[in-house]
Amino acid sequence: MRFQKLLFLLCVALAACSTSLVEVPVPVVEPKPLLVNRSVEKPTEQPQRIASMPLVIIGEGGTSGFLFQYAAETYLKENGGVSYTVHDGDEFMKAMQNFVKEHGAISHFVYIGHGNEVGLYVNQAPHVNGALYVNDPALNSQFRAASIYDLLPDIFAPGGTALFYGCNVAREYEGQDSFAEQFANHFHVQVTAPIGPTEFSFEQEGKRFLTAPAKGITQPLYMVPTVAEKGFITIEPSPAISAGYDDVFISSEAGDAIAELTKRGLALSPDRRFRPYQAITYGDARAFCRILNPEAPCTVENFEEGERLRNTAALKMLLDAAGFPLKRTSIPYQVQISFATRHNLLTRDFIHRRWYTRAEMAMLTSAILTFKEGKE
Repeated sequence: MRFQKLLFLLCVALAACSTSLVEVPVPVVEPKPLLVNRSVEKPTEQPQRIASMPLVIIGEGGTSGFLFQYAAETYLKENGGVSYTVHDGDEFMKAMQNFVKEHGAISHFVYIGHGNEVGLYVNQAPHVNGALYVNDPALNSQFRAASIYDLLPDIFAPGGTALFYGCNVAREYEGQDSFAEQFANHFHVQVTAPIGPTEFSFEQEGKRFLTAPAKGITQPLYMVPTVAEKGFITIEPSPAISAGYDDVFISSEAGDAIAELTKRGLALSPDRRFRPYQAITYGDARAFCRILNPEAPCTVENFEEGERLRNTAALKMLLDAAGFPLKRTSIPYQVQISFATRHNLLTRDFIHRRWYTRAEMAMLTSAILTFKEGKE
């Protein structure tokens, strides 16, 4: 992350337990049509109304029992707001859209539930993929999951803020932008989230933890960092890079690679959107490949231009185009992965990935290009 991070303890409470609403008074204004099921690619006007109360979304507790609901009740009593309890990514998305329809653009958003650096896990049933991710929306079509990229950025008001109590939402790894960072950049909002785990406390400052999930709690309940050194940070939305794209940001791990490849002629879309979260297709991989070597065939048998391509096949295509002499083995892609690992070319967690994003493909292509030019 290349932006300022302010570490501080945020011990304000979390989500609510049912679909009942707790609201503060709102000015009477003309209603705005709900933004439902619209692609992020379509332009839209900024909602005319701005909500005067927070939107609070609560996920299922799972191993945490009803504690998220108790913490949410505390938050609503102390801050006001409208709460929705959701059970999968689709409900999460609809709750945000419904709030915008009924109350106006979101000025402050609060999430209380389980999470990590890639998603918010609001469904705790076994073998159910019901999260809200920062991924290609097309990958969620067979599940109860959704992506923040299913939602238009302008559901948030200018200057909006978001607060996440889920564990590790702002945790980052080399080569990967955290959920918090991608949320901040996509919606152009200031995000506050923990880089480590959180837990429940009867005190906002200091710690007086519960020893086990409990029912019938009547006193205020808050969520605080488990470890002070891995507490809450504040993330500001990042400016876009100067490469002609509105959705590639200076803070992005792939930003420099995308900017460099764009200067060399990479053009994946006719508009100003790179869509770094999108899973690469065969056509995408060929476009990256031609930056390495315009004369290389850049082909894989039996693939269509718009068909998603596995990262291992993309790696082989790039290494072949770069002209590295690699011997064939009986195990598919073994020699390519071994070569790329030996020379530190692979992006994080490469061998465990199934689908590869455009951002990851940019970093991989840039690494191979730099290595190739260093050998010449």
